[in-house]
Amino acid sequence: MRPVILFLLCAVILSSQSPLYAGIAPDPTVRVAVIDNAASFKIDVKGRYDISELKSGRILYEGYRLTDVRVSLSGGVIKIEDDVYAGRAIKVRSERSKDLYINGRRFRGEVNIVKNAEGKLTVVNELPIDEYLYGVMHNEVSHWWPLETIKAQAIAARTYAMYQKSISKSKDYDLKSDVSSQVYSGAKRERLKARMAVDRTKGMVLNYRGAIFPTFFHSACGGHTEDANELWNINIAPLKGVLCDFCNDTKHYRWKRGIKVADLSALMVKAGYKAGRIEAITGGERNLSGRLKSVDVITSAATYNIPAKDLRRIAGVDIIRSLNFTAKISGEDIVFEGYGWGHGVGLCQWGAYVMGRYNYTADEILQFYYPGATIVKLQ
Repeated sequence: MRPVILFLLCAVILSSQSPLYAGIAPDPTVRVAVIDNAASFKIDVKGRYDISELKSGRILYEGYRLTDVRVSLSGGVIKIEDDVYAGRAIKVRSERSKDLYINGRRFRGEVNIVKNAEGKLTVVNELPIDEYLYGVMHNEVSHWWPLETIKAQAIAARTYAMYQKSISKSKDYDLKSDVSSQVYSGAKRERLKARMAVDRTKGMVLNYRGAIFPTFFHSACGGHTEDANELWNINIAPLKGVLCDFCNDTKHYRWKRGIKVADLSALMVKAGYKAGRIEAITGGERNLSGRLKSVDVITSAATYNIPAKDLRRIAGVDIIRSLNFTAKISGEDIVFEGYGWGHGVGLCQWGAYVMGRYNYTADEILQFYYPGATIVKLQ
């Protein structure tokens, strides 16, 4: 018999007077930057389409089919093949869903083409949030995982997207399509089970004290999730970190990676440190989750005490997979060993997988990793 998590998890519909949710439809749209700072890109539309001014909505052109057409900037204005469009941003909208292709990738919804502050092009896919989640889920969890685990991931991903939307109103997009937000690949690799999880949790988001919050997640916590306050100055109960035994037997619980001494020394120099050859890396204080706060990088030129998260960024997140690590020099190599993969905050995805295998529900999984949060529905 599995252990029981005791909690009170309320599924309520918020009042339309709530300032956080006022004016938000049950299926709001999100804007996702799928290309940023490009000199040009290719667009295809398989059927009827129109082009309009993004701000006013005024139709500028209507047509049928675009085939491998180049979009670029010409004299500071947006150019689609031989046609130029004055103004900072335009929208391309197809008559049928999933008829739009950008650089060969298929997308639902509409595409905003924006001349950005750097004088290059940003391509933004704007679409209903659940259709966005269809293109996110297979990148974050496997389709063969338990349905309750995938449902928990869908609610966490929807909440994260809605939080980013709430703080990005003055920007050209709400989210990026890479690991800096949530990995999104358009309509190319949608999975039936993932769509089912999104549909069965429609409108559900996590809430803490009347507000949505950034529901971070990561691959594996290595035994204890991290306090968000250690990384991002976010100090709320659902993100304080919990002891987790669920990911202990999974493939990303423990890791070992190596890098050449010369390579990391060069990366330190590139990051602005006047480092000589690295001679040792010693760990400093660890926080309550076991992760390092800082390290001493001892080189032939100087000793640098730097935040552990900065060393991880410098070496690469696939070399130092988490901040719960040790380092040892062996000949010409630096060998890092540690526990967990990712920043460690919020939902431990491999832990959630195991919980799903033990028949925990999506609600129970979310309450375990975000204690004190409740599930609510968008008004």
